[in-house]
Amino acid sequence: MFIFRLFMWLCGLWLLFKIPDFTFKNEGLSKEFQDVSIIIPARNEEKNLPKLLGSIREQKINVKEIIVVDDQSIDKTTENAKNYGAKIVKGKPLPSGWQGKSWALWQGVENSSGDILIFLDADTSIEQDGLVRIYTEFLKEKTPLSIQPYHKMEKLYENLSAIFNLILMMGTNVFTPLGKRLKPLAFFGPCQIMTKEDYFKVGGHTSAKGSILEDISLGKNFLNAGIPIRCFGGRGAISFRMYPGGIKEIIEGWSKNFASGAGQVGFINLLLITLWVSGMVGVTITTIRTFLVGEYLLEVYGLFLLYGLQLYWLLSKIGNFSPLIIISFPINLLFFIYVFIRSFIMTFIFKRVNWKGRKIKV
Repeated sequence: MFIFRLFMWLCGLWLLFKIPDFTFKNEGLSKEFQDVSIIIPARNEEKNLPKLLGSIREQKINVKEIIVVDDQSIDKTTENAKNYGAKIVKGKPLPSGWQGKSWALWQGVENSSGDILIFLDADTSIEQDGLVRIYTEFLKEKTPLSIQPYHKMEKLYENLSAIFNLILMMGTNVFTPLGKRLKPLAFFGPCQIMTKEDYFKVGGHTSAKGSILEDISLGKNFLNAGIPIRCFGGRGAISFRMYPGGIKEIIEGWSKNFASGAGQVGFINLLLITLWVSGMVGVTITTIRTFLVGEYLLEVYGLFLLYGLQLYWLLSKIGNFSPLIIISFPINLLFFIYVFIRSFIMTFIFKRVNWKGRKIKV
């Protein structure tokens, strides 16, 4: 049993062996931004936009245009965007068959004039020299590049997203020891950069208009068209605070798409992730049971500590998670199980989820 549980633990190391990021030196970075359009979909983002647009302004570079697509906001999203000199596109009503974000992004592209597109979620923030690093990395191959932002937390409850974030990264299929030799199974949504030519070659967001996971659908469309894609971690370039509105927002946010995304990671990855999570559940149950009966078995407590240390080490690559997770991860695990079951019920039984005041059919 110990050997098998150790194997389950190793599954986590395999899936997140190495995450390429932007923590390289600044030497030789290009600062030539020609024909770059930054497109930001925004629905009631008056609090987030100033931070993002301010971080772009601090890059000390000139892009062709920054477009904020106001997706039917009822707050000061438009006013705040104008204060930073962004071009405003007033989003039209959501057509039948479209999901909100896809529709907003499509309208942004239609109103853009740059040959290179950078899509940014409104809750992201660019790190010092971040845009230059992203653009420089993109120019190496000029194929669609997606980046999962580094998760910067300010409150302890935000650590509840830990296991979700890890599984999100594990499901990409590109962070294993085999690296680029495996086909990517994800295309992160918060930050993407691509040529407009490649975008229209696959039909852009019209080809993903009905998908709640429009980022994954777009990535698959690139691959089906013979256009390679790449995935990076955002450390050193771009960050965000995921779901800063409280625990309810975390539950709604992960419920929105987690069950749907589980079917997108491929059989082998899903099996490895399942083994890893199951090992964590088994170790937790065994540790609690052993503790309650007053037994002190080195093998049991050793595995528990091993999982805790692994979690913290893996999480350090993708966010500033608390070291408390080394011993408190059973709380994260229980929260993950609850939200996953909730997501499954909403996705496959009720076939709808709620997000930002919209009921989304799935």
